[in-house]
Amino acid sequence: MKKIIFGLILILAASAVMAVPQYLNYQGVLRDNAGNLVTGTKTMTFKIFDEATGGSDKFSMTSSEVVSNGLYTVQLGPLGYAELGSGRRWLEVTVVSETLSPRLEILAVAYAVTAASAESAVKLGNYLPASSGASIIPVTDSSGKLSSSVIPTSGLNADTANTANIANYATLAGAATTAATATNAINATNATNANNANTVNHIPASTEALANQLLALDTNKQLKGMSVSAEATTSGGFAAFFNGRIGASVCVGTDSVPTGTAGVTISNSAVTSSSIILLTVGHGTTPETNASEALRIHDVQNNVGFTVKTVDGNNDSGSDIPFGYLIIN
Repeated sequence: MKKIIFGLILILAASAVMAVPQYLNYQGVLRDNAGNLVTGTKTMTFKIFDEATGGSDKFSMTSSEVVSNGLYTVQLGPLGYAELGSGRRWLEVTVVSETLSPRLEILAVAYAVTAASAESAVKLGNYLPASSGASIIPVTDSSGKLSSSVIPTSGLNADTANTANIANYATLAGAATTAATATNAINATNATNANNANTVNHIPASTEALANQLLALDTNKQLKGMSVSAEATTSGGFAAFFNGRIGASVCVGTDSVPTGTAGVTISNSAVTSSSIILLTVGHGTTPETNASEALRIHDVQNNVGFTVKTVDGNNDSGSDIPFGYLIIN
């Protein structure tokens, strides 16, 4: 009985320059049952299987091989993806009528021959390259652009193109050619560049405090020339109504300017130089009936308080002047 001591599979270079090889070079050593090296010409069959034992053969080749001192070399092929691809493969050798065991597994280097189909692949992920049609990989034309036949136009019309809501497709409808760079502009009909648009959603920008304008902050991150929007009421017991949140800290209190004095000091650590202090003459059930006296804020000190005085600096009304105050930070 003859047996293989070892086998070696090598890639055999093909004749075409830079082409993927289609043959494997297989080299083995043949000995008889006594372990002696065999010499002579032997009929040998080579088969490639998809299992180490059993399975179905993917390739079969019979040839007469010259064995010299046990050594022989054979070219197996042509081989391709059908023979070597999609799973592991084993080589089985039969000398005359005796099949040698075990089969020899074909390792990774041999699988390079299956790359031949990649040189002229027709599909990529089951998609065909084409300039038009469904389920394709779009191909650019000679100018490097996609054909309009592969860009969806369903639901696109000149009205939507004129407002540049879909600026990327606007040129297909023959409109908004000046809005090519205005993809993110809501109203970019006449904008050649959205960075320089004069309006956003029809609202113009301005550096002055004008009505219905978009106003930018100054270098101090503040709005200039604008008044605080407040709304007076005639019922409900409120002196003023502010629409929205007016501060993280709001303090409310009451006091009075004693008769015959210039004013009264309010101690409140919440006061800062940025505080808004509002005064109401009279409070609760004690309205002020002396209209000749008015009050003002004086001497505001950070985290200390402030002073409330009469405008003329002397309460000569003959009675205390009650007031309420609101501190907004």
